[in-house]
Amino acid sequence: MTLLPRCSGMSFPKRLLILMVGITLCQSALAQAPSSQSESAESAAPDPTPLLEPLVDVNAALSILSEASRETTDDVEDTPSVTQRDPEPISPPPLRQMRIMLDWYPSPQHAALLIAQERGYFDREGLSVKLITPADPSVPAKLLSASRIDLALSRQPALHNLVDEGAPLIRIGTLVATPLTSLLVRSDSGIESLTQLSGKTIGYSVNDGLDPILTAMLAHHGLTPDDVTMKNINFAQERSLATEQVDAVVGEIRHTTPYQLDRDGIPTRNFLAEEHGVPRYDGLILMANRDRLTAQRGDFRRLLTSIEDATHWMINHPDEAWELLSSAQPSLDSEANREAWPETLRRLALRPSALDSERYRHFEQFLSDQERGQNERHSVNRLATDLNS
Repeated sequence: MTLLPRCSGMSFPKRLLILMVGITLCQSALAQAPSSQSESAESAAPDPTPLLEPLVDVNAALSILSEASRETTDDVEDTPSVTQRDPEPISPPPLRQMRIMLDWYPSPQHAALLIAQERGYFDREGLSVKLITPADPSVPAKLLSASRIDLALSRQPALHNLVDEGAPLIRIGTLVATPLTSLLVRSDSGIESLTQLSGKTIGYSVNDGLDPILTAMLAHHGLTPDDVTMKNINFAQERSLATEQVDAVVGEIRHTTPYQLDRDGIPTRNFLAEEHGVPRYDGLILMANRDRLTAQRGDFRRLLTSIEDATHWMINHPDEAWELLSSAQPSLDSEANREAWPETLRRLALRPSALDSERYRHFEQFLSDQERGQNERHSVNRLATDLNS
């Protein structure tokens, strides 16, 4: 039992004083209360003595009690309450910054990244992703090797060559799961087989499309690079072929260039790399710096989750996806790209993080056979990884 009342904001001496006043009032009441026994006792004893002697004057005690009550009320009103306002909301953790350099200007093959950004999938995973366009296609691998960026886009054949040169790069994800390289000629050129390319001029834009891809395609038909003339057309595939500056063009063009030329009234014939001596490979991959992979593994996993969600949303909503993509990147809004959109979607990797180890092992052996006839130069673990395995 608590003898001293607990009054918020009241000091201990005030509480003690109130207790004493209360006791005094009780004593006074007991001393003045009549009873049948006390009345009979009073007649027998003319000088009764009170049962208890009051400790203090009653009127003074009541005055003190009233004053203490007013002071207590004032104290309580001045005491701040924890329920006067709602608690401050908990701020979300800051977004993790990530810099990704594209392989070239934005195109439909980058759709998974672009859509993930537009639909807020990166933000949802706690990532702030910056997509960077390189000034030159050779720049991304160099910046990534120097840890100036977090990720870079490239193609599987280029990765094998970069690792062979000692670059500390590794594949962590796939955006396009099929080869995109092809050799394109005009339908009216009379070229119906690659054997007819002997003595012809072939236009190219990126060197890694020549060796080993073009070399293997020519070798499959008994030709060597010395049998053709190579010309750098600096990404002007459509114009170079339309104006017949070259007899053929080679590169990552199968999903766009034929549609663009067809819109200009120039039908084409497409020779696909994997149908002419080149093993299947990943057409567009995400590369990381393997020396920093352990520290960034968690962020990369969240990034790949965002890309996978974006890819499946595009597959489920192709028309809405195209409208979103073309509005976000007006330079892609052309009739040719719109017509090519269904084919582009078919080539996207539905599980970006998944690794086809046999594909990388096979392509590495293919390169060894092509160049020096040696066995596998690099293990799959050196070339690629599945962060979710």
